[in-house]
Amino acid sequence: MYFFETKNYSLAQQGLAVERPQLGGETRHTCKVALSETSVVRSANTVSGSRYLSPTAAGIIPSMSKSGAVVGAVLILIAILPYAYVQTRLHSHNWEPLISPIMLSPGEETKSAEFKADLSGTYVVSLTFAPMNVAHEECLVGDRLFKDDCASLGNGLDLDWTVISSNSSGGRPIVDRKLYVPGSFGGVGVVATTLGTFDAREGDRYSILLHIRNIAPELRAASPKIRVEAHRIYWEKWVIFAQLTLMFAVVFGVGGVSVVWWSMFKQRNA
Repeated sequence: MYFFETKNYSLAQQGLAVERPQLGGETRHTCKVALSETSVVRSANTVSGSRYLSPTAAGIIPSMSKSGAVVGAVLILIAILPYAYVQTRLHSHNWEPLISPIMLSPGEETKSAEFKADLSGTYVVSLTFAPMNVAHEECLVGDRLFKDDCASLGNGLDLDWTVISSNSSGGRPIVDRKLYVPGSFGGVGVVATTLGTFDAREGDRYSILLHIRNIAPELRAASPKIRVEAHRIYWEKWVIFAQLTLMFAVVFGVGGVSVVWWSMFKQRNA
């Protein structure tokens, strides 16, 4: 009967020693097979057709995966921060402190609800009307440039407007009975005309007083509203930055997520 005995197996010594005794076994012959560490590791990695990670490879792949995750996280952070900052600035003020329905009747005065200015600067006062008959309403508010249809229509809106500061004693007007002169129009989903501008102080409260001399029935029926908003010079740039940073966030965000997924895929298939 043959007896086999294995001794002195040491990867640190980079070799494999096998002692094989002869039959009857007094004289033993030792056969030393010198194998490199790489060979031993490769043999150990293939057992019954299964694949195992060598210690060296197992050390490299997690390191690569960790680096990929860090790079991906940094790209995602770079994508989010500018967009978050712009959104914070864009929502840091109430850019439109007043938008309210208002009754407009000839020969009467109408006062708006009180509102608070949360920044020091220029505010714009305007009237808006529901777009029931846009071309006709634009003519009535005074938007007649290059519009032949307006020739047969008279002036549909005649008024003065006043801005009253509630913080001053006795409600002192800071704009007093200013005549409405058609000059600026526009609006999204509405027919809008600008009455004028005034300078406000942060924290002060104001109201608008309208002195109506004449208004066309078509405008009275078009659900008029009075609107006060901060001048576009304060918020327009943040709207533009919001669009740019959103595109920036999409590009870098997709890149960061792709790097993270690539690292995970490489780790699973290594």
